[in-house]
Amino acid sequence: MIMISLSLIYSCSDKKTPKPTAPDTPTGLSLVIKSVNSITVKWNSSTNSTAYRLYRGSAKIYEGDKLEFSDNSVIANTSYEYTISAVNSVGESNKSAVLIIKTDELKPTIPETPTGLALVNKSINSITIKWNASSTSTSYRLYRGLSKIYDGDKLEFTDNNLTANTNYEYVISAVNLVGESNKSSILRVTTDPNPMVNLGSVHLTLGNPTSATSELSNANNYLIIKPQYALSYNNTRRHANWVSWELSKSWLGSVERADNFQPDATLPTGWYRVLPTDYTNSGFDRGHLCPSADRTKTIDDNNSTFLMTNIIPQSPTLNRESWAYLESYCRDIVKTGYKAYIISGVLGTGGEGSSGALNSIKGLINVPSSVYKIAVFIPEAGTVNNGATVLAVNMPNNIKDTKDISWLKYVTTPAEIERQTGNDFFSALPNDVKATLKAKKYDINNSVFDVDAATRTYNGNVLYTGPKGGCYYVNSNGNKTYVDRSLCGN
Repeated sequence: MIMISLSLIYSCSDKKTPKPTAPDTPTGLSLVIKSVNSITVKWNSSTNSTAYRLYRGSAKIYEGDKLEFSDNSVIANTSYEYTISAVNSVGESNKSAVLIIKTDELKPTIPETPTGLALVNKSINSITIKWNASSTSTSYRLYRGLSKIYDGDKLEFTDNNLTANTNYEYVISAVNLVGESNKSSILRVTTDPNPMVNLGSVHLTLGNPTSATSELSNANNYLIIKPQYALSYNNTRRHANWVSWELSKSWLGSVERADNFQPDATLPTGWYRVLPTDYTNSGFDRGHLCPSADRTKTIDDNNSTFLMTNIIPQSPTLNRESWAYLESYCRDIVKTGYKAYIISGVLGTGGEGSSGALNSIKGLINVPSSVYKIAVFIPEAGTVNNGATVLAVNMPNNIKDTKDISWLKYVTTPAEIERQTGNDFFSALPNDVKATLKAKKYDINNSVFDVDAATRTYNGNVLYTGPKGGCYYVNSNGNKTYVDRSLCGN
């Protein structure tokens, strides 16, 4: 019994454990799905394997225990060769047969519209904007309005040589060999105001026509900005060169005329401050440049128009008749849903009052030879552009040319007034708008305003005219009596 047992033991110990071997080569390497930039393959499991190695050409692109892999590092319309092997602790199997796959062809399409058009920064004369990249695009086109201002592959652009305080509209599109995408949504940007042009005052929206400053050395072109208007004062002539103001319904109310002419205490120390009594017995009215009736919202507003820096020696017939009718016409237009930016000023020396011709009052105050007004009308919620309506007049400062004479006789263009004064009107506006507005001459017969204008006095009656035709006065019965249209001056 013992001998048999030992023999069995020896017999069992002679048997050897099988040696581990490399795994079998995986089978079934095949395509799952492909696109222009991706190929997904799969394979069957292999006995004795712990992992798999996938090769694209000679490059190993995957090692792991999954049975599927997506290769996302491929390009369109290109053939690729794949092989698979199995791995365990002994080693790596032979590679499988080659699987050849060609990625899909990229069908050319118009690129997507770029997104994210946005402002980076801006100044008085430049705007920098950026946008997001668009897939399949080769370049981008940036438009300002209808004009293409950039065509390139960058994602940012600086638009230079712009006009201060001006609205600009931008859109961006993407381009490739197929074509151009739709344009993006509009980005609207306004350049910064030029502090030397409007100095933050709404009354200088049209600009600073003589580049007036508040430096004491600039005594004959001294800038004064008040809440109600802005002006250039001439310390030698002792009246304003011009006064500029905004007129809208927000400035109009029910405050009565203050009639309290007074020196302007804001003039620099040492400068002569014109007194209301300086005009006494001169034969000239104390004529407003910014009218009292344009500032009736508050008492302070109305009081400001009676400061002597806003006053000029004005012929009585001019001040009380045609000039007053013109002022009223401007307000009547504004009341119908418009606002106006107005510049009123003087030219020359030598006028005629009720006591005769004078060059100066008491040797203190220059008497202008003519008085001008330029009014630019826009819709109440609008901005100044090429479509604005311009009314410009330049009227003699004497009796013989203004008594019973229509202000329409003196309608002119801002360009003509600019030629005579040497001023630079509309200096805050874009060059194209500036040029367009300067050339406009008002025609009441074809006016866009449904407003009749008082034009002159005739036989003691005020004559009116307007776009609907005719020249008339209102008789004692409240009815219109028509007269020859030429009497209204149009």
